[in-house]
Amino acid sequence: MLEGLLWVQEYCDEAYCMTFAQGLGETELLRRFGGDLSQTRLAQFDNWDELEELRLFGDVILVGQCNGWAFAYEENGYRGISSEVLCPVSSGTVAVSVYHSVNADTFFCYGEDGTIAAGFDTLAPPFEDASPRVLALFHQAGIFLEDVESDNYDFVGAMFALAEAVGVRLSKEAFTGKPLLCTFIRNPFSDFIGDLLRQENNEQTVYRLLDILGDHWEAERFFSFLDENQQMEQVSPIAVHIVRSLLSVRITQQLLSMLSNKKQEMYAKISRVMHALISFEQRHDREEAGKQLLGLTAATDPDVRLHAALALEELKDQRAIEPLLALLSAPEPDIALQATLALGRLGDARAVDSLLHLQSLYPDKRAIIQLLGHLRASSAAELLFSLLAPHDQSNDPFDERIDFQRDVIDALERIEGKHIVKRLMPLLYPEPQTIMECSFQQALLAALARQGDASMVNPLLKLLNPHPKPMYPYDFQLRLLEALGNLGEIQVIEPLAQLLMPEFSTLSVYEQIFQEYLVKTLRQLGDARVELQAVELALQHELRSRN
Repeated sequence: MLEGLLWVQEYCDEAYCMTFAQGLGETELLRRFGGDLSQTRLAQFDNWDELEELRLFGDVILVGQCNGWAFAYEENGYRGISSEVLCPVSSGTVAVSVYHSVNADTFFCYGEDGTIAAGFDTLAPPFEDASPRVLALFHQAGIFLEDVESDNYDFVGAMFALAEAVGVRLSKEAFTGKPLLCTFIRNPFSDFIGDLLRQENNEQTVYRLLDILGDHWEAERFFSFLDENQQMEQVSPIAVHIVRSLLSVRITQQLLSMLSNKKQEMYAKISRVMHALISFEQRHDREEAGKQLLGLTAATDPDVRLHAALALEELKDQRAIEPLLALLSAPEPDIALQATLALGRLGDARAVDSLLHLQSLYPDKRAIIQLLGHLRASSAAELLFSLLAPHDQSNDPFDERIDFQRDVIDALERIEGKHIVKRLMPLLYPEPQTIMECSFQQALLAALARQGDASMVNPLLKLLNPHPKPMYPYDFQLRLLEALGNLGEIQVIEPLAQLLMPEFSTLSVYEQIFQEYLVKTLRQLGDARVELQAVELALQHELRSRN
């Protein structure tokens, strides 16, 4: 089997297509391929940054020339084996395409004078049905039936051998050693963008945009282009130019008028475009954005009003408050929820009643609980107390209710202040048995310690146990010591000091760690007695003995 082109595989991606055309120039091959000739540039084969910019506009193609053959390389592409491309590429000449997919599928195509003479999977060459010309190619390539049926048959190498048999010659220097001419394949999206860049936008612009949005892949290209997080430094100025062109034809108002007449899928895409346009104005023209958004808050569609009000809220514009208030009574619960949360984030206490109402509809929504705390909604206190679950039996460390309970405790702390102590102290439980119970006690002790209430000292001291049980009760004891240290009451020093045990030989691992935390707490409180050093030395000795 011919092996003159086998090296090409080493430089290709897992999925690729290479097309060769005899006697054509690079620009002519690009034209026949459907490349955008106005955007051509030179790039090294492995200059991914340069190629990535082009990919935002369409599928990229790189072309070069070697020994009288023009060649085109498509990474993760397959246009070269399609009749739409190979027929015009082979017009008046000979052309060959080889294709390899990510699943290791292969395909060889041979075209001559605008007609495809052969196209087959090289895993199973059609010896029985092949034309005399193709049979001759098999012979020239060194591919025989007995080779195909053997276990050592290289079907990937076979397609390159067939290309070589046609006459294709390609050097490493021509493919990887010098810049190749590259561009993207023209498509409705790139044509649309090109017209916008040339200021060729008019009343038909919105309809062309809708056509693009109707195609999934073209729509995703458009959104990628507008998405600031996906833009590269070179693309950002182009994106700015494009959005300004869209805004110049007042496309926002045209899209608004179409929302009510579109099915749900298109509705979502139009809303996404509007959100991108609004976000653009927020970044580049805050004053103009505020004016446009204020106008949109009067739209008939509640979803549009909500997006506009939310965008105003992001601008910290107090003019968002009135539109948001009007949306609190929206019949759509999700719209009412988002409006309420936005109003709460703006610090408006009028969000409280709606938050309380929505909590029953969205009982697991942490943002509702957090805002009730931030707004210090005293009317929410009893509801929040009823949500406390100190004895939840879940043992899932990723259970979202752990964070929910922390939010409830934090909200109550903000609302009640020191008054919370009397309500929370009875919930202390030194023998937690589950992850949820343990996490609840951690949050509870931390919140109580932050109140700085000296009346807690004696009740907390009574819960101390220097001989903790493994797992969760042991964790409770460590957090209890931390809480006593954070309280900062020096009256706990002597009771704590009585629990020091410098003799470690009889202590369990859990008891030793209790001693470690006990010493830290006493030091935090300003104690400096000799016994502390004795325990610390015992801890160091124990650690060395384990190692």
